[in-house]
Amino acid sequence: MSFFSPLEQFEIKFFTKINCFDYFFIEVTTFSIYSLVIFFIISFFFLQNFIDGHFIPTKWQFFFENIYMFVLDIIKRQTGNLFFEYFPLLFTTFTFIATANLSGLLPYSYTLTSEIIVTWLLAFSFNIAWFLVCIYKYNIKFFKLFIPSGIKSILLLFIIFIIEIISYLFRTFSLSVRLFANIMAGHTLLHILASFAIKMSYSQNFFLNFFPLSIIVLVFLLEFGIAIIQAYVFLILVIIYMSDISSINKHLNLTIQVAQR
Repeated sequence: MSFFSPLEQFEIKFFTKINCFDYFFIEVTTFSIYSLVIFFIISFFFLQNFIDGHFIPTKWQFFFENIYMFVLDIIKRQTGNLFFEYFPLLFTTFTFIATANLSGLLPYSYTLTSEIIVTWLLAFSFNIAWFLVCIYKYNIKFFKLFIPSGIKSILLLFIIFIIEIISYLFRTFSLSVRLFANIMAGHTLLHILASFAIKMSYSQNFFLNFFPLSIIVLVFLLEFGIAIIQAYVFLILVIIYMSDISSINKHLNLTIQVAQR
């Protein structure tokens, strides 16, 4: 693969089509290949630590145990002990996003999270899931979360309700665009700097050769940190949005107290 454009690395390349029992077919693309690669990477390390676990942890076991405790601590700090049942889902999401982001830093690789459809589906799935959980637990009372207490004007209540609903729906776009834009912008910058460094390498001047290379190394380290931070930010925002479930009880109790006064 050779890159002629900074955006070429984000294109989905088609390789072949596999016919399955004459009923449906599977397209082999860069998207499907890297999805399987990330799945096998995560499964391999998890199964290895699960099957070959030691009382005194090895380096890899210690590394994954720290990730485990890191995500668990975030959930505990943000929501208390209320949402530990969602820990497997949140832990898997964090490891998937972090692995996808980091794998995209390899030369001539492909980044799943640079596709807006992937980040949008992740964000949309979580928002729909929390919405269904709230409806299941509180029925129609859930919509009282979008109605502030103490307002007597029907028109003003309706306008505020519509605005709150729109802002709730826009969580999907804010979650997805934040992750997609940061990953895509960073990889595009790396490509531009790499192309610049290659052109400068033809020069006989040592400074002109060393300076672009040092910039690439620094930007690569920055992108490495951003890959982890974006997975962390996505996890934090999902947990904060999830904490709305616990805030409904407080809102309902406050509404009842205001009504009694």
